[in-house]
Amino acid sequence: MNSIAEISTALLRVLLADFRAKGHSASELNSGYVGVSFPEVREEYAEDDLVDFDLAVDGLEKAKLVQTGPMTMYENKPGSSVVIFATYSLKEYISLTEKGYREAGSVAPKKASAAPRHHVSISQSTIIGSPIGVGENITQTVDASNDAAVIQRLIELAEAGGHQPGKQLVDDVTDMVASARAGDSAGAQPIFKKLFGVAANGISQIAWGVVSTILAGAFGLA
Repeated sequence: MNSIAEISTALLRVLLADFRAKGHSASELNSGYVGVSFPEVREEYAEDDLVDFDLAVDGLEKAKLVQTGPMTMYENKPGSSVVIFATYSLKEYISLTEKGYREAGSVAPKKASAAPRHHVSISQSTIIGSPIGVGENITQTVDASNDAAVIQRLIELAEAGGHQPGKQLVDDVTDMVASARAGDSAGAQPIFKKLFGVAANGISQIAWGVVSTILAGAFGLA
C-alpha cells in the first residue's frame, strides 16, 4: 500500500472514531457536521508527508468519501470584468459523508463475532471482572463489546495520563483494541505499555481492566 493510500485509510479511521465518539446521527452524514480540525490532523503528518496528505484528502473528496468546510463564496475583485459565482472550502474541519462512513466501516477493525457481550464496570476502586484495584474513587461503565466506546474511553485515559491528542494516539489505541479483540495479547501489550506504562493515579490499572476484559472475552473467559 503506498503512502497516499495509507493516509487515506488512517483518515477514514480517525473520522469514524470521532463521529461515533461524539454521537452524531446518520442524518448528519448528509446534512453535514463539524468533524475533526483539519489544521490539527494535517499537523500530525511530518513535513515530507504533507504533499501526500493533501493528495489523499483531494482523492477522498473527489470520491465523495469526506467533505471539508465551512464553505464560503468566492470574493470577486471590485471592477473585474469577470464575475465568478462559486464557493470553496476554508478547510477548518474535515468530516465523513454517508458513503465515507460506509467505507470507513470496511477498513475499521472488526469485532470478533464469537465474543460475548459484556460490560466493564469500574466502581469504588474495584474493576468488576478484573482483579486489579484502582486505588481511587472512580465510577464509570464501558460496554466492552462496543469498539467505538472502548476506543474513546482509552483515548481519554491516555490523554489524562499525559499523551497528546491526535492521529497517532487514535491509531495506537485502535490497534491495541483490535489486537485485544483478536486475542493477540502479544500485540496489545507493547502498545499498552507505550500508552500507560508510566500512567499515574491508577490510570494504567483502569485502562488494563478494560483491555484485559476484552482479551478475556476473546478467549471465551468472560
